[in-house]
Amino acid sequence: RTTAAARPRASRTSKYYGVYSPSRRGAKKFQARYRDASGHRITIGSFATEEEAARAYNTRLKNEGLESRRKVNKVDEAGRLVEKPKKPAAPRPELPESERKSKYLGEPAVRKEIAAAA
Repeated sequence: RTTAAARPRASRTSKYYGVYSPSRRGAKKFQARYRDASGHRITIGSFATEEEAARAYNTRLKNEGLESRRKVNKVDEAGRLVEKPKKPAAPRPELPESERKSKYLGEPAVRKEIAAAA
């Protein structure tokens, strides 16, 4: 039997704006929600597919008049939803050896003195 810590964590992000995957078991797979004009989070509902949830999100924003103030899922000429752009991974700066830190408290990452003495 696997523990919760041993299980891989499922991604809660979606390909579309306003769509989330709830963590509760037994719930439908995807939730659509948005923030209203005053900033309160509003849940539209639970849906079986991401596409249904994304379309409900778009419809609700249009009905509320928030299309210009919130990110809306784009639709192509054939009526299919277009996935939101993926964020590129941020480049990690390479630190010089003298500034690298160890994951152990109080231990430098590079121990020049000990290496030089040996």
